[in-house]
Amino acid sequence: MDDLELFRKAVTLLESEQAVALVTVTATTGSTPGKVGYKMLVFDGGKGTAGTVGGGLIEAKMIGEAAGMLDRPARRTFAFSLGETPDDEKGICGGSIEFVVETFDTSALPVFAERIHAAEEDRTQSPTVILCGAGHLSHFIARYARSVHFRVIVCDDRSEYANAERFPDAEKIIVQGFERVFDGMQVDDHSYIVIVTRGHTCDQVVLEQALKTPARYIGMIGSRRKTLTILEKLRTRGVPQEQLDRVYSPIGLAIGAVTPEEIALSIVCELVKIRRLGDEPPVDHMTLSRREGHP
Repeated sequence: MDDLELFRKAVTLLESEQAVALVTVTATTGSTPGKVGYKMLVFDGGKGTAGTVGGGLIEAKMIGEAAGMLDRPARRTFAFSLGETPDDEKGICGGSIEFVVETFDTSALPVFAERIHAAEEDRTQSPTVILCGAGHLSHFIARYARSVHFRVIVCDDRSEYANAERFPDAEKIIVQGFERVFDGMQVDDHSYIVIVTRGHTCDQVVLEQALKTPARYIGMIGSRRKTLTILEKLRTRGVPQEQLDRVYSPIGLAIGAVTPEEIALSIVCELVKIRRLGDEPPVDHMTLSRREGHP
């Protein structure tokens, strides 16, 4: 649940005359489960929550603290050290974390109206996944991408596939031919184009147009053989090699994905990786065998 959804939930609660508490992570050092900006609503005496500030026992502690403040508007700061022993109930993350808890009654409705407006403006600058193709795989890509705070646009020439019922996570659905897929659409360096149409011909049509845009990411599903065939066709059509080199294909991180859900997950993992790290090499995982003192 992103900030916009959280603030809208707060308005709904306040309009029903329920007090709400907003818990926000405001500072961290070292390793912590919650990161700066994480938010959570607490309501109904602590029995109701929305959002998260990292989970675990620290979040449970903050729910209790927030619930105890719901009787009146107030603001308090809480700080915790997580660098205790492994047996300590605070965990073993090893960092420190600070929260601010604010409680509101119905008089705060204008405050949340302003926050909703600001969040809506921020969302227009959020990274956008443009899904070209509305098949089964795209359904899962849209769901996962939305859960990690990408806006989602779905494009296909079949209304029986590209519709709100199949894509409830899409902010916008465009039904038109692939040869005009980007007409009237703002594609910029916050855009991530994912090409998963129903066939090679449509993939090539979309890819040729995508390469004319400044999109941050252009990925096309398919085998290496298919990819090389399409790239060679575009090269013969005069597309410069430096443009062809922008294409990520085969698409997705190598996680051994087999099912549509796993393949979609690998694709969204790649989008997050490009968003956060760019073209940096993958980060090695720490395992016991690589730690000092182990063979």
